[in-house]
Amino acid sequence: MFFKQKRFRKIPSAILSIKNEFYIGIDSSKLSEKDLIKIGLTQDFLPLVEGIDFLPSKIGKFSTINADGLVVLRKDLPKEKFYQESAYTWKEWHGKEQVEFSGTRSQERFRYQRERLAAPNIKVTTIKIENSIWLLFKCVPNEENLLHKLNLALELFGEFSLALDAKNGPIVLPAKVKFVEWLILKSGTLTDQEIKERIEQTISKKMKKTLRPVILQRLEHIRCKGPEEIAIGSAGYQGYVVYNFFKLGISILESEYPDNATYVFDSSKWEDLSKLSKTEILKENLAKDRIFHNKDWSINIDQLFKNTKRNL
Repeated sequence: MFFKQKRFRKIPSAILSIKNEFYIGIDSSKLSEKDLIKIGLTQDFLPLVEGIDFLPSKIGKFSTINADGLVVLRKDLPKEKFYQESAYTWKEWHGKEQVEFSGTRSQERFRYQRERLAAPNIKVTTIKIENSIWLLFKCVPNEENLLHKLNLALELFGEFSLALDAKNGPIVLPAKVKFVEWLILKSGTLTDQEIKERIEQTISKKMKKTLRPVILQRLEHIRCKGPEEIAIGSAGYQGYVVYNFFKLGISILESEYPDNATYVFDSSKWEDLSKLSKTEILKENLAKDRIFHNKDWSINIDQLFKNTKRNL
């Protein structure tokens, strides 16, 4: 069964009639190398093999909701105060010459409160069917995220087929799965300039020009503290950077997304915690600390390191 359209507003009756678990996806041979990289695979995982599992990149509405969740404006609640930091430039006359300067400023503003609904975090798995490698989502009849999976498949692949059985029997997930989520940069393996370039590449090119320098400044401020390891998010985790300070017992999660806080975790738990949505982290109080993005952010980051070293 084959589907090709822009989106589904409801689950097709042909799919609703299926009583057992099934897979939806596409034969990877139908996609170009450029297409595969666009949806979240890196050159390191091409040509494709069975057993790769990844959170797809944010290329549209459904893949963005899939990775980040949905933000709902709560207009029924009082507005909240937040700080917005932006970069700016100005010119001054020095004798007969004008000199350009740059800096950042933090402005206090008010906005409707945001409620972030949990991200579905649906991942693509590569499975070998007969002689082809397929990109598939496993589905269960009447599951909560079924309509989301159908639209996600259309957005990523442009079309999809139902995969129920192969010639050799039912389709099953590979016994061993390799997750494609983080690029790990060990201390001493790259120069400072190479690390800075890798970190800068993770920031979206669509970021506002007034915000990009601010985010890069924050990322560099933490990097200069000398982490033993840096994890850069790939595919659906792009935009997130984790700085692991194992000797200090802390991991710092910073991202390009305007949540107004930097998260501090126990370094032994950073990988599991970084996969959770911000809603889950706040709800379960899993972060050791949150450092808000305001005019005192760099001072508070410096104080965090002083206090942590003092308590060792």
